[in-house]
Amino acid sequence: MQKDEIATILKKARKKSGYTRMQLSRIVGLSDCVVSKYELGYMKPKEENLRKLCNVLGLRYPLACKDGEPEYEAVSCPHLYQRAKSGT
Repeated sequence: MQKDEIATILKKARKKSGYTRMQLSRIVGLSDCVVSKYELGYMKPKEENLRKLCNVLGLRYPLACKDGEPEYEAVSCPHLYQRAKSGT
């Protein structure tokens, strides 16, 4: 999958999840700048980081799209990250 495809999927999934870029970066242990570069297509995530992002965002891994939309896991647990999202 190309950088720009990954970028689109990650950004759509993050926005759908309700996370800000800063919140997502804290949860996965990356800098806001790195997450921004992933979403803009300037960098392709390393395999380990992509797995973390998919896990938090509830995305299928490896990434997949259907009709231009990200495919999500059948069961995701966004409530597990609610505490990190709220910053507490």
